[in-house]
Amino acid sequence: MSETRPNQWWGTVPLGLNQTAVRQIAMLRLAASHLTGEWRLSYDQQDLQEEDDMPLSAEVVEADAAPEYPQIQRFVFRDSSGPLMLLPALADRPVVIQPFQPFTVPAGEEGAIFVSTPLWVHLQLGSPAQTLAYLPIRRPTDTWFGSNTMEGELCYASRTFGRMGLAELPLRPHRAITRVIIHNRAASPLLVERLSLPVPYLSLYASGDAQLWTESVSMERDRDGAHANFRIEKSAPAEAPGAVLVAGPRQAPGDSLSFRAFGALLRGGIWS
Repeated sequence: MSETRPNQWWGTVPLGLNQTAVRQIAMLRLAASHLTGEWRLSYDQQDLQEEDDMPLSAEVVEADAAPEYPQIQRFVFRDSSGPLMLLPALADRPVVIQPFQPFTVPAGEEGAIFVSTPLWVHLQLGSPAQTLAYLPIRRPTDTWFGSNTMEGELCYASRTFGRMGLAELPLRPHRAITRVIIHNRAASPLLVERLSLPVPYLSLYASGDAQLWTESVSMERDRDGAHANFRIEKSAPAEAPGAVLVAGPRQAPGDSLSFRAFGALLRGGIWS
């Protein structure tokens, strides 16, 4: 996929020997250099606020004029001539999201919420493609999602709130949007203060304006408690017109997924 749309930062990067692709993708600054028998990655993450205008830039410079960022990875090859590909990727753990305001789904009812989750840059080289690295555009804060410190799993905490309406959710090129439908089949009402979204099972799609989306997902609570059955739709939602598949899931989902999806707010400063 070529880089032709203003918000599109992914695609194939043609580089000659001793050339460097310099990219800024929101907080991530990256320089990828094609050297003799070697590819070198230099990168860092700037401390930018979420509400700031997130920069996107791309240029190719000679390797000896490339910027050097604090973090460096080097990869050696017999033949380093393969094309470099930048792809978006979702997080490697579930992401825990707070709605803008807690809401209740009464027994027998359903509702939808739009959420956004952070992205990584997946760097691949050659054909067939080999993974060089996964670099977070902005590494999320770790959080624990469970009923106590003994039961649960390590997740990431989202920096943005889920919203009932898509128009209320900021659209950003370094985050992916998911429509989450919550079905409450249980006999008791469901208070949603935060939810865990297993994004490693989801694919990424780009809409016509290069906004990244995942498939819509359904969380079905069929008994009292915090667990839900999880179903992934087969394509991006109708709110993403012209969406095309960009990247598959990090982890293949099983035939049936059931997990702790809902929880109360944890106190004590876990959220960034």
